[in-house]
Amino acid sequence: MPDLTLWTAREILRMKRDLDTLFSSLCEDFGTCGLPDALAGPSIDIVQEEDALVISAELPGVNPQDLRVAVQDDRLLLAHEQRSVMGESGATIESRSHFSHTIRLPCRVDADKADAVFENQTLTITLPRCEPSRPKPLSIRIG
Repeated sequence: MPDLTLWTAREILRMKRDLDTLFSSLCEDFGTCGLPDALAGPSIDIVQEEDALVISAELPGVNPQDLRVAVQDDRLLLAHEQRSVMGESGATIESRSHFSHTIRLPCRVDADKADAVFENQTLTITLPRCEPSRPKPLSIRIG
């Protein structure tokens, strides 16, 4: 069994500083901390209003026809796949970008009354909350 290595506070701080320097230089060089845009994914906000959840996703450069949105149980699926083919002087270049996010919803929603609008490169999804279920009294039979 290997020995336990105890790190001093100075060593941990030096390691943290080195990692911060590494990641900040990646962000400066590549803009998304070294991740391609497809892996970084969209910026998503969820707002809980009194009667609905409002989910906004910033999707610059995304064609709304390439989006897929689905609600199942307590989850929202937001997916995008785009394929483009370019041909230049006899060569063909195929490019694909995609992302898929599954968001666990904080409450039950009525998927049948959901609404999705794509405007100004932002997808806004409004999911009305389900009415809370009321307890149903049961009669008790004796004997």
